[in-house]
Amino acid sequence: MGTGQPDFGAMVALSFFIERALSLVFESRLVDFDLTAKRAMAMAVATVVCVSWKFDALSIAFSSGEPNLLGETLTASVLAGGSDAVIKLFHDVLKVGNLTE
Repeated sequence: MGTGQPDFGAMVALSFFIERALSLVFESRLVDFDLTAKRAMAMAVATVVCVSWKFDALSIAFSSGEPNLLGETLTASVLAGGSDAVIKLFHDVLKVGNLTE
């Protein structure tokens, strides 16, 4: 996007990929993870993804230049929260209007 806003499609896609990939583990009957373990695993996976691909939505949104570890980690926390968290970020924080256009 040329507007200085993070690519909403990329964030939603990454969030869905992480949710669906982890659902294979979390919904397995082999191991029963508690909520804390699930959240920690989701954060770890999202952090590895964001750091590996240098995906920092904050640096993109605020045109602050190169991605950095803090921005990648905060982006990962939003992605780990799932697709609802991504949509809330765009609506409430970044003031992005209708996301279906």
